[in-house]
Amino acid sequence: MPNRRQTIADIIAECDKQGLPLPEQKAYVLATVEHETNDTFEPVRESYWKSEEWRKAHLRYWPFYGRGYVQITWRRNYLKYSQLLDIDLVSNPDSALEHPSALFILVHGFKHGTFTGRRLERYIRPGTTEFFKARRCINGLDKAGRIRSLANRWMQEFSSMKITTCQLQQALNEHGADPILVCDGIEGPKTKAAIGAFQKSNGLAQDGTAGHKTLTRLGLIQT
Repeated sequence: MPNRRQTIADIIAECDKQGLPLPEQKAYVLATVEHETNDTFEPVRESYWKSEEWRKAHLRYWPFYGRGYVQITWRRNYLKYSQLLDIDLVSNPDSALEHPSALFILVHGFKHGTFTGRRLERYIRPGTTEFFKARRCINGLDKAGRIRSLANRWMQEFSSMKITTCQLQQALNEHGADPILVCDGIEGPKTKAAIGAFQKSNGLAQDGTAGHKTLTRLGLIQT
């Protein structure tokens, strides 16, 4: 199981991978995990402070109760993610507690509205940031105010870590950009091409965007 810092980095990278690239979207996903796991950033069982005997007696969907960074419940959802992940979560529901599975389910559920039928992009998209209402993606408006506050705090952290385009261009030059980029702060075609070339030479997905893995490999952020 990765440590807290690595889990946060993995969540950010998974958001990029699955198509939730906005800082506001990442901030909300991180805030949700912080709340749901009691700030441990470790996959948990539903009512983790109770015993398995209690869960069996009180949860009508046992053994398919909530597990992970968010609560995946009911056999149909365990079956759905068994198919998507190509692992048998139905025979072994505890596999949903493993980091790679829990990570995929977390972001996929937000992206596609698996948990409640409501997608995160309904509330957080370019021009719209509704951190309070976004709680409907998980559990009505339960603790919506707290999670909004956490998301705002994550946004403040992102702002303090923001990498400028000029910093990016300088780092690409230091790593052999050809032709050398002018540090003009404009992420135009030449900068995108340099990012793609850097990604290719470093075995990264060539999407031409400076995501978390690319910035880490350039030495601009630390995991």
